[in-house]
Amino acid sequence: YILAVIQLEFYETLLQSVSYAPDMQAAIIHRQGKVIARLPDPQKLVGTDLSLTPGFFTQHMQGGSRTTVQLGESLATGESRLTVMQTVRGASPEVDQPMVVALSRDPVRIFAEWRRRAIVMGSTFGLLVMLCGLGLLIHQRRKLDLGRVAYAAELRRRQAEETLRASEEHLRVTLQSIGDAVIMTNLEGIITHLNPAAERLTAWPKAEAIGRPFAQVFRTISALTRIAITNPVTLVLEKGEVVRLANHTILIARDGREYQIADSASPIRGGDGIVSGVVVVFSDVTEQYAAQAELGHREALLSTLTQRANIGMIMLSPDHRYLFANAADRKSTRLNSSH
Repeated sequence: YILAVIQLEFYETLLQSVSYAPDMQAAIIHRQGKVIARLPDPQKLVGTDLSLTPGFFTQHMQGGSRTTVQLGESLATGESRLTVMQTVRGASPEVDQPMVVALSRDPVRIFAEWRRRAIVMGSTFGLLVMLCGLGLLIHQRRKLDLGRVAYAAELRRRQAEETLRASEEHLRVTLQSIGDAVIMTNLEGIITHLNPAAERLTAWPKAEAIGRPFAQVFRTISALTRIAITNPVTLVLEKGEVVRLANHTILIARDGREYQIADSASPIRGGDGIVSGVVVVFSDVTEQYAAQAELGHREALLSTLTQRANIGMIMLSPDHRYLFANAADRKSTRLNSSH
């Protein structure tokens, strides 16, 4: 038989070496259940037989495992503990009863740092989620506001286009309906529009005339000298004011026909007063010129006949005022005066 005497001071030093936290508890328990050493030991459990009550020790011994980890309430102390027990058997000399080393900690303190980190991480994540949600909400509101602004701008643009389209349609119908010929050009003197009357007088179809220089379609000369007349569009763009052609202007159509015309050219100004083109309005006055020429011819013939007549002729106004007398009448008047 070997008799061993245990010195508790040795075990206390050994147990203190593994106590790395204030809530750490360490104990050495005999195989039969008696507590040999415990540090700290506020409940005075040294010498207590743990085999008499079910608990961590009895569960460890009944489990048959060398090492067990158990979490729960200790029946010996009434505290919630996370306990690790390991059966220790000496290599030499061989003994029939091993001892059990038990280490335990308060699980609340064990997981306190993890809980703190989890709370910090959860709070940070929640803050990030909240900030992202707030940013997304602001973005969506801004996007919605921009969409409303864009929709309002698009609506105004469509309304302006509709108004412009209606105005252009009204202008087109007006130009199509008036009897005078109308030709419109841009600032480069390129034709942008002409109405049916202008098509008829120039003998240029609208589809062929648009896009051509004005001078190529509108060819004019003086009826008196047969010399080409300056392009009215050029004059308007130079002066920036209304220009009227001189009398006795002849328009030479594409098919060679000639027309006596009366016309005027005006600048096209926008709402800002800037000139954007020229509009030329002209009409066929060939018949008027012919009538005037016929009337002049008749007046000259009548004057010749009355002057050469052998009888006296006078012309009185409705109020009997003397207007005209031919040569025979004047001669007769002189003879009567001499007698």
